[in-house]
Amino acid sequence: MNKYVVSVNKKNPIETKVLRSELYLSEKKVNYKIISLQRNQMTIEIKGKIYNLVYSKKGNDNFQILINGQTFETEILTSLQYQAKQIIAEKKRNSGQEIILAPMPGLILKLSKQIGDIVVEDEPLFVLEAMKMENEIKSPKNGRILEIKVKKGDSVEKGTEILVIE
Repeated sequence: MNKYVVSVNKKNPIETKVLRSELYLSEKKVNYKIISLQRNQMTIEIKGKIYNLVYSKKGNDNFQILINGQTFETEILTSLQYQAKQIIAEKKRNSGQEIILAPMPGLILKLSKQIGDIVVEDEPLFVLEAMKMENEIKSPKNGRILEIKVKKGDSVEKGTEILVIE
């Protein structure tokens, strides 16, 4: 049995167990049947309904899934990866650090701050070009720039860590 923790569109994670023809979502059993499986595509049957899935990998544990015309952003972690992520997040919360993530895929056009700079809430941090529009991303809090993880000209995916404020 394979155990995973799955988050869809950054909402509450669901513990998932996968067996040959059974799927457990938060301990609720769901029978499924794979009808066809091709590269990055599959057709499955769940409770008599047919679902066509097209998926693409967006990062180590992140996937974009198109199901019958509707897009979902997912993160799929093993139980151990999820526990480690929770421990790291708790340590960062307790340390007063905040990681600023890319809100959408795009290109870093400008970094307004350097490591060590003091920032105040709503002060511009960087400019992200997405869909031919420039988006100025502002600081969510007062603090100091502890780390910058990208440079001008970098392409980033949604959720990429950009910088850390302490």
